[in-house]
Amino acid sequence: MGLGFGGAYAQLFNVQTNFNALENSTPALMLLTELIAQQNCLSDQQIQQAVQNKQILPLDVVLRNGGIVKTSKVLPPINVCYIDGLLFYQFSILNKNGKAEKLVLSAIAPLT
Repeated sequence: MGLGFGGAYAQLFNVQTNFNALENSTPALMLLTELIAQQNCLSDQQIQQAVQNKQILPLDVVLRNGGIVKTSKVLPPINVCYIDGLLFYQFSILNKNGKAEKLVLSAIAPLT
């Protein structure tokens, strides 16, 4: 019996939001998880258009809103993906210990 769209959708986002749990997994599983997660992500061109049309915030504003200091090094790839129907930036930065740290920050301006 299949999962149906709702079940598959829920599983996709469960996988997508549990990247940290996969850090000790096999490389093949990590690659598969990345490919599944990217299915609901915007292309680079779509990201640029969304920023230009003010549908999402530019990355520098998201970083500032998230308390990320300007001296932090943002590592590629930088993705904008749907999570529970909302757009989020997904990327890594080098932390002060020199280790990559995955971040997921809202691409949409907070309500005031």
